Amino acid sequence: MLPFFGKIQLAYSPNGRIFGISKLVRLVEKYSRRLQIQERMTKNIADELYSHGVKGVAVITEAEHLCMKMRGVKNNASVSSAAFRGIYEKKEEKENIINIIKNPSKTFFTQNS
Repeated sequence: MLPFFGKIQLAYSPNGRIFGISKLVRLVEKYSRRLQIQERMTKNIADELYSHGVKGVAVITEAEHLCMKMRGVKNNASVSSAAFRGIYEKKEEKENIINIIKNPSKTFFTQNS
């Protein structure tokens, strides 16, 4: 198993309690420092954050895998994986989060009733 590296986009909707950025970074580091596959890491991060009672969690991971760069197809392609929990499992919310990530200079809001 060879390493992979990339970025993680994380969104959550608080349910009264707001987490500091350092807690979110520690959560990502907890799973990313292990011998791990990208899809499981993405799922584990979403599951643990959702277990803290938030309304919803979205985790999108995009990474380059050294197994693809060093052997096999030998290209610089990246692989994306995503996990959605709670309110972000709804199609409209998923699309909203993906639009925010693809267009960071624009602001998208949805009204929750």
